[in-house]
Amino acid sequence: MTFDRLTQTVAIAFGALGLMLSVSMAENQSGPGNLPLSDIEAIASEAYDAGELEEAILFWNAAANRGSVSAMVSLAVTYQEIGNSGDMEQAEKWYRAAVEKGDVFAQVSLADLLLNKVPPDTKEAMTLLRQAADADNAYARERLKAFGDGKTTN
Repeated sequence: MTFDRLTQTVAIAFGALGLMLSVSMAENQSGPGNLPLSDIEAIASEAYDAGELEEAILFWNAAANRGSVSAMVSLAVTYQEIGNSGDMEQAEKWYRAAVEKGDVFAQVSLADLLLNKVPPDTKEAMTLLRQAADADNAYARERLKAFGDGKTTN
């Protein structure tokens, strides 16, 4: 292959790569659309890591609405980090959705959120911690011990 032909081949390859990146960026800017769930979650994580919380929330919301438990938990954590009252309601909503799907981390996180509410919902929080401890969650067991409740529901 001659140098000119090699240069032309490389230019075509980079041109195609540029077109693919442009299409991908256009899809991202217009929202999740019909992207695969794994792509939506990856874009949300990248946005979160870059400090673009609105974009992360947009993409995680799309993934959570498709049933992704990890997106539900990520949404809850993000809303909890933002921390104003409306966001705390969203955090609680998404933790509850993940708990309904059986996520033990969400269960413990929801318990902590409920304990930090004003007024705290200690009864529900303790129930969640006991259930998480029964699911062999060491953090839940430690939290129960801190409350003087080493009991579990089993």
